[in-house]
Amino acid sequence: MAVVSAVLPLSIASRAASEPFELVVDDDQGGAFPCIVAFTVEAGTIAVWEDGKPPPATSEDSLRVERPGIKRIKLFCSDEVANTVRLSVDGNSFGWGYDYLGRRQDVIKEDITWRREVRKTLRYPYNVTSVSIDQRTDFWDDRDNMVPTPVFDRDRGEFYSPVACTGAMFVSYTVPFSLYSIPYDNGKKVASADVFKAMQRAWEKGDVTLAEVPPVRVFGKSKYHAGSLSFPRLFWPRGRPEIRIRKPRDGADNNGDDVKDEDLLIQMPGKKKTDTKPVTNPDDTSQKVDVKRTTEVWMKDQDTGRVIKMRFLPDDESSNS
Repeated sequence: MAVVSAVLPLSIASRAASEPFELVVDDDQGGAFPCIVAFTVEAGTIAVWEDGKPPPATSEDSLRVERPGIKRIKLFCSDEVANTVRLSVDGNSFGWGYDYLGRRQDVIKEDITWRREVRKTLRYPYNVTSVSIDQRTDFWDDRDNMVPTPVFDRDRGEFYSPVACTGAMFVSYTVPFSLYSIPYDNGKKVASADVFKAMQRAWEKGDVTLAEVPPVRVFGKSKYHAGSLSFPRLFWPRGRPEIRIRKPRDGADNNGDDVKDEDLLIQMPGKKKTDTKPVTNPDDTSQKVDVKRTTEVWMKDQDTGRVIKMRFLPDDESSNS
């Protein structure tokens, strides 16, 4: 009894330690969306600017997070290992860290090939009760004699043949996995000051992906394992929205091709002025909502280079003018 009690815990731990521990980005469960960043600036921050003077090329407000992005990931591991798992997100600035959404199931389709082998283990051999052989070849030994198809050993999560054989099969089986929801921010905490400044400049030019954007890195560990993965850090909008005033041009050029509209005024990269107006439901005055609206933007004439300030009149003012 003394020998058995000493060996048995080692055997269980050894088996759990040899099981898969694989983090995978999930694109099937839904629930993912990019990091939403602010693309308006409150009134007052531009009060010191003079008319005709361009705003600064880069604003400290660029890429300010209004809502964190979300990505879901799967962790393939056994039920025993799942109880000891802890995750961490590199540079995560959110207090809640991540959300554990519970255990789910997935159907795995796998091809297995024998090359003079006796045993072949499934990719995810844990908690598998049955395996379906969808297609297979014949199996042959070293003397080119046909041998029986290997059989599945549920306790080991593997197929076994009494003799070394050559052949292949396509199988499918169901395994559990853990599903997590991972929040992420704009990457300021993991990027260097120069890299994040380059991201801000690229965003103000219209596309943040023109700069180097650090990925989101997730680290996982259990009592016996460790693993990691990374996925792209996405933003919405991907760049600062831009206003263009276009002049339609009819006809064709000298080559007979249609002439496209011509840009007259283009919104300058930088800031615009906004305010907030309360709107009340006319049928129920107790229902109110604050609406943010753009009141002024800076535009640049493409021909002359002149900078002008364009003001948008509210409905109540434009109707009286």
